[in-house]
Amino acid sequence: MKPTHQKDDHAVDAAAPTPVGARVARRRLRQLGRTLTPERWSGMSSDEDEWVGLEMQFTSAAASGNDQVKTIRIGDIIMSVTPANNPEFVPEYDGHLYDESQEMLRHLRWMMQKDKLRQDMFLIGPPGPLRRALVMKYAQLTQREIEYVALSKDVTDADLKQRRELNGGTSFYVDQAAVRAAVNGRVLILDGIEKAERNVLPILNNLLENREMALDDGRFLTNKEYGSLGAEANAQRLEKVSDRFLVIALGLPIPRYTGYPLDPPLRSRFQSRDVKSPGFDTQVKQFTHLVGKKVDRDVAERIVSVAMVLGVTTAGDAADGNGVDVPEFPATVDGAALILRDFRDVRLRFLLDSLYPYPLLPTCDPEQRSVIDATYHRFGLLETPARGVNQCPPGYHIIKIERDSATLQPLTVDSRHRIYTALVTFQHDATETRHVARVSAGPNPLGPAEFFVETPYASRTFAAMAILHTTGQDFCLLGTTKGVGKSALIRHLARNLGYTIEYIPLYRDMSSRDLLQRRATTFSGDTVWQNSLLVDAAVQGHMAVLDGIETLGFGTLTTLQRLVHEREARLPDGRSLVGPKRYVKLMEVQGWTREQMEERGLVPVHPGFRIVCLARAAASGGGAGAGGEGKAGSWLSPEIAGMFRFVVVQSMPLAEETQVLESLSPGVDKTKLSLLLKFANCLREDPDDTIKLLSNALSTRQLIRICRRIAYFPNENLHAAIHKVSLSRFLPSLAREALETLMRENGILLDAKPVSIEDLKIEVLPNRDSPTHLRIGSITEPIVRGSNPLLVPRVVFHENPAQTEVLMEMLKDYQLGEHLLLIGNQGVGKNKLADYFLQLLNLPREYIQLHRDSTVQSLTATPAIKEGVLLYEDSPLVKAVTKGYILVIDEADKAPTYVTAILKSLVEDGQMVLGDGRRIVADATSEPDDNVIVIHKV
Repeated sequence: MKPTHQKDDHAVDAAAPTPVGARVARRRLRQLGRTLTPERWSGMSSDEDEWVGLEMQFTSAAASGNDQVKTIRIGDIIMSVTPANNPEFVPEYDGHLYDESQEMLRHLRWMMQKDKLRQDMFLIGPPGPLRRALVMKYAQLTQREIEYVALSKDVTDADLKQRRELNGGTSFYVDQAAVRAAVNGRVLILDGIEKAERNVLPILNNLLENREMALDDGRFLTNKEYGSLGAEANAQRLEKVSDRFLVIALGLPIPRYTGYPLDPPLRSRFQSRDVKSPGFDTQVKQFTHLVGKKVDRDVAERIVSVAMVLGVTTAGDAADGNGVDVPEFPATVDGAALILRDFRDVRLRFLLDSLYPYPLLPTCDPEQRSVIDATYHRFGLLETPARGVNQCPPGYHIIKIERDSATLQPLTVDSRHRIYTALVTFQHDATETRHVARVSAGPNPLGPAEFFVETPYASRTFAAMAILHTTGQDFCLLGTTKGVGKSALIRHLARNLGYTIEYIPLYRDMSSRDLLQRRATTFSGDTVWQNSLLVDAAVQGHMAVLDGIETLGFGTLTTLQRLVHEREARLPDGRSLVGPKRYVKLMEVQGWTREQMEERGLVPVHPGFRIVCLARAAASGGGAGAGGEGKAGSWLSPEIAGMFRFVVVQSMPLAEETQVLESLSPGVDKTKLSLLLKFANCLREDPDDTIKLLSNALSTRQLIRICRRIAYFPNENLHAAIHKVSLSRFLPSLAREALETLMRENGILLDAKPVSIEDLKIEVLPNRDSPTHLRIGSITEPIVRGSNPLLVPRVVFHENPAQTEVLMEMLKDYQLGEHLLLIGNQGVGKNKLADYFLQLLNLPREYIQLHRDSTVQSLTATPAIKEGVLLYEDSPLVKAVTKGYILVIDEADKAPTYVTAILKSLVEDGQMVLGDGRRIVADATSEPDDNVIVIHKV
């Protein structure tokens, strides 16, 4: 409401100040107010300082019996509200946007002002959902239709203007977001404007400046009235730009954050506004509102205080270079409020660790950690975690998980899928009070994962993951090193809740479009868009596991912000994913049927859908910045930190790791196991960087592999096994000497009785004419019968003791079911050894050779054009998976790292996505699917 300005009763007319003097006096008073109470004046510009008591007012046509809002008023700005022609394009923001706060009302008033003046806007501010939420709220209040574009380095002019498609042998153009917004009078939202390549956005310059643009299909967008031209306008293919067309860009300040600076001509076409985080009182009020009744205000104030103090990226005097750059705290603490709402006795340090994982990671240096710990201590949140454990446990553990039998499995809002739930019983560690939570689940039977040993540390981590899942938040498992059990923990969570996992391996050249849909052609040559595994998981209610988010290119992952926060996304084929609540509301308010919703391209997101990310904290990754890779951990930007909650996974304590190794390797020699674990922990705790590099080779996964080998072959030498997994032959001399010294100090010595040359013999039993068994040294293996003789290699091989020993080691790993890696210098006979090994066992093989231009698509499928149709033929990899053959990948080191890394999901998780949309899985699904290839099992 506009405040009234009253005259001073004590002033006389003769002494009344001049208008100029009054303005000067008011300006000085405002400057004094900014100094004394800065939080009251945050987010205010000089022309709105007097608006400190704003209210939002609505008027409706009540007299005509219509409840639709006609006008909205904030302060002195009144905006007419026109019902939308396409209500599905009007956003529905359900979240609490700092209700009734003056900061938000001032921002909305400014946006209304620029909208009435037909000026494009640029909202700039710190990372977080606030700027996008502000635009969505404004569009909802004014009933404006929107076109949302999440920008990244992969966005091209075809994604903004027009994209060419094929249908029935005819080429045509499909309007994209910028053209649709201009013609239909919508608000074009360009989110992440600092992430787009500098040669992409200038194509919008003329559309921003003059509301004109030439299109690829021959049309020309213009802001001029051409109604009087008649046929001449049709001949020139003119298209009128709507007067209601508006562009709102969202971006981060550069160079404080990473990104491309805007070109001055493009920047000059926007009216900019700095959207800062709300003040302390506003954030505390939002936090208490989300938590609900009986919330301790002191807790809210302490958490918000930590967030605001650590929101300043530099501690100390940065002017002379003595400041400490502290990683920025996420702009919102709403995620902590949601946890505290359902778990009132949760440990407060766990809330901070789930929001702000930086002090728990090895990439945080001691100076940064000391500043963070001092801040936690100042507000009474510096809890000492258990010995050997970084992340503070939540204070709850899980008693049992059972299927929710009280309610029937209802259908989703589009009646296509069922909704499953489970009951999880949590018990507080101290008070032993129980809390039963109804959580989303999957259709599969509930139970623990195979070969998963639930140690106390694993139980605490599992409880933390279950708590985040209960509150409906997507989270990320951050491993301090590789091989600490992130994938095993996710499988355990999914199996206990009956979820179907969609493994999505990520790689550096994956584009933002690949995360949602991929382009393909039909048998008739028409271009179509096929859903990715992420979209399939969103629709069917599966758990999407994004494995390796640290490898993605700059700005690729952030294009999913709207899907993560609001469960909405615009797909490349024109359809839209919408949340189930909004889907139901559109059906009820508009009276649309499910068929009509489908015709309008609306696809509901399943309420059980979850996104779980896996990442290594110390990786530099491909998303470090616009300039390429950065230092270790630079991929975890403040923008990504605000998208997910975090659970940090590190190596287990010694006693628990011993329990795991004994359980997964029954019969292992206790003495060798003790020596191995003592040596591994010695490497992990050593402060020397060279030794830390060696510790990565002795992760829990590698220790399990060594112990299984020792248990199966009791005479296996521990000294040789450690040298093998650490690839010591290829280490620098200094690191190799340090490794040898540490092993000697820990009692791991070279075997005094090496294998004698007389024992290194290759024998085919009973004879080579009718072979049944193969014996190399003391290792015996049955020979495969009935295999395809055309695919069994036949080579000339001259047996010798050195290579016979290598063949014996290969046979040991083959018996253990391990995948083999032959690594060595050029010309030492790696191909000969592999072929002769397969020849001895009569194993058929498929062969593939990699090179520097190999891509993920070429690894999984071979494109071919038949009768004008693009088809994908099975690659040797797919043939080997389908028929159970041995796959030989030659020159694996020549391909880019991200290409060979895609094999990790196939080797360890038994899943891989092919270039034609099919996927390889380890086990058959309950429902038959032509796009699923089940791995052949003996």
